[in-house]
Amino acid sequence: MQERYCNTKFGSWVKDYGVYSLSRELDVTPSAVYHWIRGTAKPRPGNIIRLVELSKGGLTLDHIYQHLQVQERRVGNAGRF
Repeated sequence: MQERYCNTKFGSWVKDYGVYSLSRELDVTPSAVYHWIRGTAKPRPGNIIRLVELSKGGLTLDHIYQHLQVQERRVGNAGRF
């Protein structure tokens, strides 16, 4: 996982937990998790709740949504000069 995606609490937590472990736990593909990390897709609400539960207090809804907002801005600005 590229370092630029780990600059948020959510990105760091996913890196530590492991993309493949997380994908198995949530019954999604590793590709889906990578899309969340890059901000090209959002987890479904039920998976967001599960992420908070799996983190055992390490993540909040705000951490997850802040990460998604940061990555969406990055993706949105990628094609601009």
